[in-house]
Amino acid sequence: MYKGETFWRSIDEIALAKGISLPRLALAANMDSSAFSLSRRDRHWISLHSIAKVLDAAGMSITEWAELVEKLNGEPTHAATDASVPAGPEVPLLP
Repeated sequence: MYKGETFWRSIDEIALAKGISLPRLALAANMDSSAFSLSRRDRHWISLHSIAKVLDAAGMSITEWAELVEKLNGEPTHAATDASVPAGPEVPLLP
């Protein structure tokens, strides 16, 4: 089962891999610098449009991102992530 937290963590990992902050990644993707702030994560899932902008800015393919999401989905959540990012409700994917 995929959770919104996994998709948000993928954005964190992209910024970390690029050696930039989340606000800097948002700006590179032509988004508001607060687009990936922790306060927004408990209210909604990240949109596909935002993901597409990040992938373009990071020079990452959808396949590479999907592999990252799969990796993160199989990893246990770190305690620091749990404390800072409230987990949203699980939403099953459509068949």
